[in-house]
Amino acid sequence: MSPNGIIIALVIFLALGALMQPLLTLAYGPWLVWLAMAVALGWWVPSQVKPSEKPVRDAGRRFALGSVAVTLMSLPVVYAIATLQLSAFGEDGPRWAFQWASPQVFVATVVFLAPLVYVPLLGARCMLMYWRETGAAR
Repeated sequence: MSPNGIIIALVIFLALGALMQPLLTLAYGPWLVWLAMAVALGWWVPSQVKPSEKPVRDAGRRFALGSVAVTLMSLPVVYAIATLQLSAFGEDGPRWAFQWASPQVFVATVVFLAPLVYVPLLGARCMLMYWRETGAAR
């Protein structure tokens, strides 16, 4: 399935979820949107690196550029999701006062969340592109 297909399926899933359980959609919906954005970006960025005579170096450059792109995209999105959910739920249950998320969200994104997505995704994508360029995928 292409990244666009993943995003379309996710939007349909979120729309159906919003009809059934609005609170559950608010809790998990933004994270699914972030995950779809990260997968789409992580799949697209490596294909933008021009191939050279050295496929191993190309694979490393693709992985590095993809990881930076996914991390930079994730920082504001994850912080916005954490702020939204803190404002909606908070520590004491639902509340409707706006609160900013803590700065630890940035550290958690760079150290844990973004690598959790881009390491397996970019590893697979760069390996597939390497195999295609070297002819090992036959």
